[in-house]
Amino acid sequence: MASSYEYDDPSYDSRSYPPSSSQASDQGYDPNFVPDSVKTFVVHLYRHIREKNVYEIHQMYEGSFQRLSDRMFRESPWPSVEAVAPYVDNDHVFCLLYREMWFRHVYARLSPTGRQRVESWDNYCSLFGVVLHGVVNMQLPNQWLWDMVDEFVYQFQSHCQYRAKLKNKTEEELQLLRQYGQAWNVYGVLNYLQALVEKSMIHQILEREKEGLEQFTATDGYDYEGGSNVLKMLGYYSMIGLLRVHCLLGDYSTGLKCLAPIDISQQGVYTVVIGSYISSIYHYGFANLMLRRYVEAIREFNKILLYILKYKQYHQKSPQYDQILKKNEQMYALLAICLLLCPQTKLVEENVSAQLKDKYNEKMLKMQRYDDEAFAVYDELFSYACPKFITPSAPVLEEPLTNYNQVVAFFIAYHVDCIESAFDSSSSLLGIFTISIKGQPAQEAPAIAGFEEGQMCGEAVSCFESVISRLQWRNLTVTPRLISSLQHLLFGLIIYPVFQLSNYGSQINFPIKMAIPHILLRPGGVTDQHAGSLQDAYRLQLKLFLYEVKQQQLLASVRSFLKLYSTISIGKLASYMEVDEPTLRTILMTYKHKMHSVDSDGKIIPNTDVDFYINEDVVHVVEPKSTKRYGDYFLRQILKFEEMISELDRVKLD
Repeated sequence: MASSYEYDDPSYDSRSYPPSSSQASDQGYDPNFVPDSVKTFVVHLYRHIREKNVYEIHQMYEGSFQRLSDRMFRESPWPSVEAVAPYVDNDHVFCLLYREMWFRHVYARLSPTGRQRVESWDNYCSLFGVVLHGVVNMQLPNQWLWDMVDEFVYQFQSHCQYRAKLKNKTEEELQLLRQYGQAWNVYGVLNYLQALVEKSMIHQILEREKEGLEQFTATDGYDYEGGSNVLKMLGYYSMIGLLRVHCLLGDYSTGLKCLAPIDISQQGVYTVVIGSYISSIYHYGFANLMLRRYVEAIREFNKILLYILKYKQYHQKSPQYDQILKKNEQMYALLAICLLLCPQTKLVEENVSAQLKDKYNEKMLKMQRYDDEAFAVYDELFSYACPKFITPSAPVLEEPLTNYNQVVAFFIAYHVDCIESAFDSSSSLLGIFTISIKGQPAQEAPAIAGFEEGQMCGEAVSCFESVISRLQWRNLTVTPRLISSLQHLLFGLIIYPVFQLSNYGSQINFPIKMAIPHILLRPGGVTDQHAGSLQDAYRLQLKLFLYEVKQQQLLASVRSFLKLYSTISIGKLASYMEVDEPTLRTILMTYKHKMHSVDSDGKIIPNTDVDFYINEDVVHVVEPKSTKRYGDYFLRQILKFEEMISELDRVKLD
């Protein structure tokens, strides 16, 4: 098989990692024992890969592997790669592929150890290194190649979550994190995905396809002339992987740019594998939601939800079926949010609209009121439907018990009731923060508004020392890094001169600048167990989202009045809304701003079905006439009749 791959190193020379103690000691599990059914599986899979028999590879990958896992390895790993290597001629590339499936099984059914996470990263580096720098002459099913990229991103996300929770880590696990600090580094993950995109030249392939010079979509990315589809399809799916990673990091614009070569509005290779299709649209729609491109998000959510509604029964035996149902529910929640922020019911199909009402009609009615209960529902739906955001930076392992991830967020959420910011451009201070501490009289809160340039008020120092004392009272070690983190979180600003806190022997440097804390501090919102940078990343996105919702608080009432009139004077509309005219003009400008967005090409696009312009203190309403789509209606009725006929054909008459 080595000659089949045309790779320089035909032998499997893996670094022999000792089996993880937790699983090597499992009763009945011997990593070196290979059952006959597994021997048969690897031998046949190896032969089919050599013969480029994509159909048989897919059957074994999707069928046999899952059945063997269910029957024999439900609670244990597969045999080690060292044990099966002799049955496949010690082929280097096949062993890397087997090891990739081995780790995927461990992540899916077991709990991977810290060492296994590092080993999996090392295996991906070796596998992608072969693809990028060798000549891999084989064809693999698109499902497997998509799973490879999808699992790569998932394991990166999982590792970020794993390393952020330091409280229950043993010294051995902490040492492993220190020793392999570059494993699953965000730059490494992004570099591999970007390298696959560039080396595959997938951008040029898609451009040539638009010009009619190459066939890619028509062949589903396969090469029927004896070549390989591996690099080409890994590059294609890596664009979707980059979108997902950037969404996890909160960089939505960059994520959409990475996906730009794929025309989401058309059927493509990304729709062939349902996991790829759902992941693409979910992250694409969520990114557009966060960028206020609601119309685009609604259109794509409607399309994928209609697809799942029609075809989900065909995937019931798929191992991804549960994930399909979960993403389906999440996208209905995101669609409900989009329709509340930007009513565009005409873009939603009748069947999808009916499903949406069944699931979220009561909550959508509450969300229309924009009171505290409405914001709570927005919070609930966003928290349920959003990705599991991550923080790319690793925690400080030298101070695990007093690190920002475990102490600062917990302490601040416990003691700080609220942080409200106001801005005064005439003041030498760029930010003014009012902080109220639970259980303390109001006068004990720091008088930060009394700061002057180059000086720190005594009340602020007193409150800061009170915070440090509380930490010491809780038997927590106070370190310079902890003090610095507290300053940023608690005060949100810094002043140039250096001040000495005599009791702690640590200097505090404060340059003048405003720094809004990157967490949404809510009483009881962070617990000792879950505090950390992951919660901070989630709370930042939640804070930005709820801030956007709050800004649109008055827009629903404006829209309801505009729907009733073709023209209305500013004064009359202001009296209806019970505000003065200058305030109404501000609200109308907000409506204009919020109901328009900028697309990836820099063009301003409308997001509303009701627009207006003002001429001589009169609001002129422009409501575009919608074109009735009779064709879609008749197609839906035809499909319904076909279903009825097929059901009648199955009825047996006496």
